[in-house]
Amino acid sequence: MGGTSLTNGADCSGFVQSVYSNFGVSLPRTSYEQQNAGTEVSYADAQPGDLICYGGHVAIYMGNGQIVHASNSRDGIKISDNAAYRTITSVRRLCNCSIGLNKYSTCIGGHI
Repeated sequence: MGGTSLTNGADCSGFVQSVYSNFGVSLPRTSYEQQNAGTEVSYADAQPGDLICYGGHVAIYMGNGQIVHASNSRDGIKISDNAAYRTITSVRRLCNCSIGLNKYSTCIGGHI
């Protein structure tokens, strides 16, 4: 797998980049770059829409310990019930305003 296509194949960072671009949010291409986007928060404070970063992997937090991510070429894009299935290196919040996120996990205030 690889790339950013939600229909023809995406790697983890390409999936995250593509999802957020559909909501007008620009993110860097690689998981290493994405782990520096936005503001770091603790996993205990993670909210839906936050990025969950691992060594060489990135996912979107859905809440209740769940993530959605491009897992691998066999499983494709999937929901996993345990966001802490591997060591979390960073949790990134892309919305830095006090207004917060809407139900689509995009910043209501138009910020990143």
